[in-house]
Order: sequence, then structure tokens, then C-alpha cells
Amino acid sequence: MRLRKTALASCMVMVWGPPLEAAAESAQEARLGEVRVVDARDPVEARRRAPTAKQVYGREDIEKFDDATVGDVLRRLPGITYSGPPGVTKDIRVRGLDKGYTQILIDGEPIVGGAKERQIQVDRLPADMIEQIELIHNPQADMSADGIGGTVNIVLRKPPAEGYARARVGVGRTGPEEVGEASVQYGDRQGKLSYLVNVGVIDRAERLNDTKVGYQASGAVKDRSVESKPADVKELTLAPRLRWDLGKGQSLALDPFLIAAQEDKHHDVFKFKADGTLNGAQAKAEDKERVIARLRGKWTRRLAGDRQLSLRLTAEQGREEKAMETRDFNAAGALTKTTLQQDQQDEREFAGRIRLDGVAMARHFWSVGFEAELKDWETDKHTVENGVLKAPVPGDRFQVQEQRAAAFVQNEWRIGRSSVLTPGLRLERIRRESGDGVGSERASTTSALNPSLHFLHRWDPTTNVRASVAQSQRLPKLDDLAPGVNLKGGTLTNPDQGGNPDLRPERAWGLELGVERFFPRQGVAGINFFYRDVQDLIERQVVSEGARFVSRPFNVGDARIWGAEFDLRSRPDPIGLRGFVLSFNYARLFSEVETPGSTEKRRIKDQPPYVFNLGLDYEVRPGGFAIGAIYNYLPAMTHRELTGDGNTKLKFESAKKLLDVYAVQPLGHDFRLRLAVRNVLKDDKFRDETTFKPDGSFNARETRLEESSRTWFVSLEGRW
Repeated sequence: MRLRKTALASCMVMVWGPPLEAAAESAQEARLGEVRVVDARDPVEARRRAPTAKQVYGREDIEKFDDATVGDVLRRLPGITYSGPPGVTKDIRVRGLDKGYTQILIDGEPIVGGAKERQIQVDRLPADMIEQIELIHNPQADMSADGIGGTVNIVLRKPPAEGYARARVGVGRTGPEEVGEASVQYGDRQGKLSYLVNVGVIDRAERLNDTKVGYQASGAVKDRSVESKPADVKELTLAPRLRWDLGKGQSLALDPFLIAAQEDKHHDVFKFKADGTLNGAQAKAEDKERVIARLRGKWTRRLAGDRQLSLRLTAEQGREEKAMETRDFNAAGALTKTTLQQDQQDEREFAGRIRLDGVAMARHFWSVGFEAELKDWETDKHTVENGVLKAPVPGDRFQVQEQRAAAFVQNEWRIGRSSVLTPGLRLERIRRESGDGVGSERASTTSALNPSLHFLHRWDPTTNVRASVAQSQRLPKLDDLAPGVNLKGGTLTNPDQGGNPDLRPERAWGLELGVERFFPRQGVAGINFFYRDVQDLIERQVVSEGARFVSRPFNVGDARIWGAEFDLRSRPDPIGLRGFVLSFNYARLFSEVETPGSTEKRRIKDQPPYVFNLGLDYEVRPGGFAIGAIYNYLPAMTHRELTGDGNTKLKFESAKKLLDVYAVQPLGHDFRLRLAVRNVLKDDKFRDETTFKPDGSFNARETRLEESSRTWFVSLEGRW
């Protein structure tokens, strides 16, 4: 019932005033025979013309709030939620699913740095490097099928057609800490060479405080801890672009990409007894260095009959080195233990792709291609405790090598003047070999035939009807394939961590059905219904193994995911609100997990019931002064799970409320001064984990309050 009400309300909004204006404009164009000239970078026009469904967000959306990272931009998009502390967007979740269900691409390709989770943290990518962001829910045959939840394609800036220069510098505060950013883009065309210099530096901070309270079975307070977790990140990003016209229909593109970051973290914990007296303390200092480098070359040649042959080669390497010192103190303040940990992760990837487009037959436009990829991932950890090197455990050293080969064929079939059908077929084969630090080795091979079918019908010049069905997959996390066990506490609340080399990939059939209505002046309203049928769902479960508890991943059963999404961007001029731009998106999310041997049905872990964003912008004309705000809301969630000893754990997480505001003042023709405040409400997160015995009686409880900080930022930008 709620879903039908949402759909009804969305359809009512889609027939609001602006479409009437659009219809009149279309009629006038037809009568006068005019040709519309549209900016190719217009994200709304790119969405309207795309033969397969995708939502596109351009520089205007990226620049509004002076966002430092791509993560800050993504959390405002339809159906996007995020994990992590309030105001800090490291990992994104499409439709409330675990981050592993989302595929992150840069210029259409995966990038190293995702480590064991296979998804790069989006706070590592600076927003100033980005030209636009594409959100794709169902994959085409010519792209990897790894995104069950969806794919986020981040498109970097490209060389301009003529001289262009932009510089930006900004300073601000996150809590008590000073932060800053600077970036430069300079591009031009000289003869047959087009180029872009793209450089950015960021100095950002995270300031979080965490208070935990534990309760006994009687309900009385057992202990309490207060944690301070400041972090400072300094990052340099280089993303130059080079394009050569080689003549005779040939071109060559070189796209280097480099991120070098230094991250310093401090984690101080003070532990108290139930009576409030000090019970001990712990101090952690962590230094992390991270480098991600990629070199991509693409050669293109135009052939007879509007055909095009392209060859793309990519080499990537990522390295993360972490040094952490932990000092433990007793209740009297005396040092009891010192632990030094050195952790290094290396990831290398080589990929090649050959593709032929434009094999045209009547109204059919064929694309065929072959891809090959070799990935190596290795982690190595050493621990020294009180000056003595500890013997390695299985998870301290772990290597994975994956060889992936894929072939695809895709047909863009134009049916009449108003419809496009895009069927495709993708065959993938993955060979994987893994080994750990104690000599255990495993090898496996998986193959998948992933069909897809996308349909577009242009009902009229302002309305698109879309439908698609595709099969996608989710590969297991790399460390989830390790057979060994890393010792932790071995308790129910702090179990040891183990892998499962027998994990199977998750596979899903996905269905999308939507309608888009386009308004004048970059306006759009869309409603989309989706369904996923997932097999071999992977989830971690805590099981009892002898005298210890171990958390391992298992294929727990099947799942269904469904819901509806609505997004709107419009200028409400017809009701007298000239100069305003209203943006709104809402996603209603449902899921159901079926576990063999159990009649219980539950939601997928950590999926919220809904999420929405509401934004309003206002620009004063003439003059160009603009202000705006956007409010992001994620409701409170309760999740129920069974533990390995038969107990039941209820996890509660409070609602997330984020408000961002900005103001822009032009200074002449070339400069703009911008003020942005992120996390205005200084939102905090409260979590409650309560455990019940099999007979329903109370067993234990822990509450946790994470306090965040707001960020103030002022920047000056010039364009020439």
C-alpha cells in the first residue's frame, strides 16, 4: 500500500506545470522546423538520449557544496546510503545493500585500491577531478556484471576543445582542525595534440568521539569507555589527459592517474568500571601511506561504413603501508603492553580490451569485444609484542591471483523512430588461486553467461519509458576466501575472524521498469521500480568452533530485493517561485532473505526501509548570487540476527540526518567566492546491541554514541 501511494504521488508530480511548457516548446519546434543545439555536457540531456537507463550528474551538482571527495557527492544521489561515522562517507551502498554489491568504475574501468572488499573507498577520490558521475542500475553486456546493486561510473575531466584554465583554493575547519584544498586545471589544443593538466591537493580531517556502555545480564552497568578518534589526511592527485590525432581516422589517448596520500590517526580509549573509577586505557597511533597509480592507453581507428576499432591497455598498481603502535595501560596508569604492527597490501592489475563497434545491418548497430584481466593481491603483516616478534597466523600473509576473460556481443536495434532495443550477451570466466601464510592453497574456476536486455521507448519528445532485465553477480571478498582463522577475542561479542574457500559467487536476475519526464531548462522527473532475485547470498555468521566463537562467511540462502525510486529536478516557475530549483529523490526499499531449514524471513542486513534527499537552490538574477541547501535523511533501523550459541541479537541504529548549505557570490566575470557548511546539524549516531538467550531472557547489552563534527569551508575559484 505504501509503495502504491508513493508511485501515485510521484506520477502526480510528473504532470506538474513544467511539462505543459515543454509540450508547447516541442510543438513550436515542430511547427518552425528548428534544430535544438544542446550542450553535450548537459547531464539531463545525456540521460534523455542514452539507449540504456542511467542517471547522470554533472559539474553543477558536484561543485555546489564545495565537496572534498566523491563520497560527499554520492551520498546525495537517489537510493544511496553509506556506512561509517556521521558526516564521513567512506563506503556507499546502493539501495541499502552492502558495499560489495556496488561496482565503482573510473572512466568505465575498475581501479585498484579496493583491496579485499573489491570497492575503493570513495573518500579517496577528490571531487575536483570529476567531470560527471553516472549511476547505472542494470549492466549492459559491454561492461562488467559485478554490480548487483548497481554501478557508479566516475568520469574524469577531459581535454578541452580550446584553451581553458581553472584554479581553486579553499580553507576551512572540521571541528577544531584546519582543513584546506587547492586544484588547477589547464588545457588547450596545439595542432594534433589536445591536453589537460589536472592537479589537486587536499588536507582534510575527521574528528569523532565515541562512548560505549556495557550492561550485565541483571541490567546494571558493567563498564564504560570513552574514545577519541581524530584523523588527518593529506592527499595529492594527478589526472593529466593527452589526446593525439594520428590522421587517417586514427587517434591515441593516454590517461595517467595518481593518488598519493598520507593518513595519521590517533585512537585514545579510557575504560571505566561501573562505579566510574578508571579501569585502564589504550593509546593507538597509526601512520598510513597509500599510493594508487594507473596508466591507460587507448588506440582508436575509424573504418569504412562508420565502423570503429579500438584497443585499450591498462596497467595499475596500488600499495598501502600501515604502521600502528598500541600501548595498553592498567588502572594505575602503568604501561602493561606495547604492540607494533606493520601491515602492507599490494595490488597489481593488467587489463586489455579490443572492441569493434558499428557493424551495422539495417537498423542494427552491433558491438563485439574481448577482455582479459590479471589481478594480483597480497597482504603481509608483522606484529611485535613487548619487543618480541610474534609467530604469523594464517591471515597475516595472504595472496590471491585472479585471471578473468570475457567476451561480449551487443546489438542496439532501432525499432521505428521512437524505440530502441539493446540485447546483449556476456561470457565471463574467472580462474582464482589463493594461499595463506601457513601453506594452505586453494584454486577454483567459475564461469557465467550473463544476458541482458534493455528497452527504450520515446513516448513523445518529453517522455521516456524504459525497461531492462539482466543477470549480474557479486564475487566474494578476497579475504573471505582465506581458509585460516585470525585470533581475536574468541568470544560472542568479539569473535575470531575466519574465511571460507568454498564460497560461491552470488548471482542475481534484475528487473527495472521506469518512466522519465523531461522539462525545459534541465528539468526531469523519473520513477523506477526494481526487483532482484539473488541466489547464494553471502553473509557472515558467528559459529561455535570448540571453545571459541568464529565469524565466517557462508552462502546462507536466497534473497529478493525490490522497491521504487523517484527523483525530481525542476524549476517551479509556474507557481511563482522564479529563480528556485527544487530537487528531491526518494527510495523505498524492501528485501527478504530465505535461509534453508528455517521458515523465518528477514530483511537483508543493514538495509534501511527508505532514504530521501530534499534540496532547494535559489539564484538572484541579475548578479548571480546563489544559495542552497540539501537535507539527507536515513531512518532508524533495527536488525535481528541469530548468533552461534542460539542467542538472538537485536541491533538498533538511530536515524541519520545530514544538512549541507552553501552560498556563492560572483566577483566579476572570472571569479566566484563560495561558502559551504557540511553536516550543519552535527548529527550523532546512536547504536544499541541487545542479546537475548534462547528462552527470551535478557543476556547482555552495549550502547554506543558516536559524535561528529561540522565542516566550514570558504573557497575562491577563477576561470579563464
